[in-house]
Amino acid sequence: MYSVPSKLLQPTRYIDCVGMLVTAIVLVGCTTVPVQEIQHFKDALAAVNTVQQPFLDELAIAERAQGVRVSERRAARPGTTTSGAKACNDDANLTPQWRGEAEVGIANHMCLSDAIYFVPNVDPPATASFRRSLRVIDDFASLVLALAEGQDAGAATAGAIALAREVDALSALANTGLPVIAAPLTALAPALELISRAQSKEEALQRILDNAEKISSLISALRNATPAQFNTLAFGDLNIIASSINPTARDADKRENLLLRQQALQRVERTRAQLAANIVLLDQLQAAWDATVRAARNPNVSVAETVAQVTEVRTTAEAVRRNLAQLQVR
Repeated sequence: MYSVPSKLLQPTRYIDCVGMLVTAIVLVGCTTVPVQEIQHFKDALAAVNTVQQPFLDELAIAERAQGVRVSERRAARPGTTTSGAKACNDDANLTPQWRGEAEVGIANHMCLSDAIYFVPNVDPPATASFRRSLRVIDDFASLVLALAEGQDAGAATAGAIALAREVDALSALANTGLPVIAAPLTALAPALELISRAQSKEEALQRILDNAEKISSLISALRNATPAQFNTLAFGDLNIIASSINPTARDADKRENLLLRQQALQRVERTRAQLAANIVLLDQLQAAWDATVRAARNPNVSVAETVAQVTEVRTTAEAVRRNLAQLQVR
């Protein structure tokens, strides 16, 4: 006869498959929800966000500046190149041109697709895709936690539908803003719709567990977005570093040019350190999610495993915060 594992009887850690007579059920295949582990995973994500959010604010500024440069290249601003600039396709009769001189002038056009880059304090597409993806992961974990803590299937259905709509809209944004994360978002949307059609809390939890790898794929895609983020953040500074010094320039101009290049090098160093930290944190977040899924699939897994993963994330996040503060004042 199958015996109930002792940890399934611990209500402070697991919500078991309720609503069935214990004497009549066969527990094979029954989904258990490690409440503590899910909360610990959310704590790990919160630690990641303490580092990520200020970084994403900087990324938004750099992305807006890059978008403005592309707009200026469309209009052939003196000193710029049209290489890499897509034609403005909002008005077939408009030929973008630069009016005035390089330093005192303006583009004669307004591409609708460029508008987002001219609005302060609004995330442009790539930054918005990354920031909102972190929120999706948190919302997914919150959905699981709500079910585990007793939310009924009807409320869970509404939550899954709302999250599916957000993911569907986000995948469309990511297709243009940050393509590397578009595919996992596209795969996650129908999984959420499937979860929303569950007839019971237990069925919803099982479908969530069956689609746990979708969250893993999204975390991995966020990690793989790092090279694109580096290109955006370091683009201007790398151009400064690569600039040559006119040998006939005055000594004062040479010293100023050298200072500008040294400052650019420091900013690139800080950018590289930040992005390296992001990779480490996302790897640790993935490990915390893996531990949570293992606990859901095997009630004999100790909660200590997830606690250890979360502690590692928090320790790394605090170290990253201190190191970046030191780089900031150098």
